[in-house]
Amino acid sequence: MSPRRKTAPQPRVEPNDVPVRGVALGMVGLFMLILVSAAIVGGMLFLIGGENPQPRATPLEAREVIPPAPRLETSATGERAEIEGAAKARLHGYAWVDEKAGIARIPIEEAMRRTVETGWNDPPDNGLRGEALQIEEIRKKGTAESTPPAPASAGPGSGPAAEPQSEGTP
Repeated sequence: MSPRRKTAPQPRVEPNDVPVRGVALGMVGLFMLILVSAAIVGGMLFLIGGENPQPRATPLEAREVIPPAPRLETSATGERAEIEGAAKARLHGYAWVDEKAGIARIPIEEAMRRTVETGWNDPPDNGLRGEALQIEEIRKKGTAESTPPAPASAGPGSGPAAEPQSEGTP
């Protein structure tokens, strides 16, 4: 009997690499599963007919519904041309505004030409501009004694007799 020699035990180590064969087989299996699923779905669609025909409309859906007034815009391009045509006719045409008063509408080019030739006619003074004219006359004169009187509704301390206070005095 020969003596058995004892050898030192080999250390057990965890492998660092993933088995390539297992990963490759898993990827091929997954790809085949996707192909089989796509073939099943394609076959089912072929058997069903592939198209989904539109269902018949219900009586409520078949009826044409017209919204209540005012229907603001039914045809954008058609209405726009109509509105622009009416505006151009007003700008470039003649028409009576008030025939009894003798007020007429003239083309815009004619109105601008006449305004350049004759100047702008201000409306008659109806009392609304009177105070503004008085203030302008006072500025032109430059005198302090002709300041306009304070309004009657003003309270005490708000008129020509009120002395201005400086910031430092109470």
